[in-house]
Amino acid sequence: MKRIVLILFFIFISFGFLTTNFKEIPKGVMAKVEKATIAIYGSGKLNITPTEVPIEVRKEFDLDLSNDRLLMVKNEDSTLGHIYVGEASSMKNVFDYAIFFDANLTIKKSKVLIYRENYGRQIGSQRWLKQFIGKKIGDSIEYGQDIDAIVGATISASSMTRSTANVLKTMKLLRDKNLANF
Repeated sequence: MKRIVLILFFIFISFGFLTTNFKEIPKGVMAKVEKATIAIYGSGKLNITPTEVPIEVRKEFDLDLSNDRLLMVKNEDSTLGHIYVGEASSMKNVFDYAIFFDANLTIKKSKVLIYRENYGRQIGSQRWLKQFIGKKIGDSIEYGQDIDAIVGATISASSMTRSTANVLKTMKLLRDKNLANF
């Protein structure tokens, strides 16, 4: 009996480990990423593939690099860019966002994909998000200094700014350590 309980315990722990470390991106989010990808990189024959980051390397970063969160966009001839799909905190929930890079890892566009709060939706406006366009890996960005603050969306806007800074920092480290196909 103890042996069965022990086996069940290890199965439970293993299943819990797998499900918490490999959180899937919702299909609705990926559909929005694919639609935006066509608008940003063109409607030709695009190939969106995950960028594999070894699991032992993922632990070195503060950014979720699991489950197709880091994507490469190619056409038949070359790499057009990269996409990071993430989650950031809002007042009571999280929101999904994507950062689209060109082949040189400069931000082409930032997009809030799904926002789950009643307040703070201003961070989804292109007027505010365009501040991130042109930022490069290695650039430092701070809310209220490099990125304008938004009254009524302080938590979400600050969170989006911190998340973007973290993505830029992580992309630079991945490139410098030659850990991704950049």
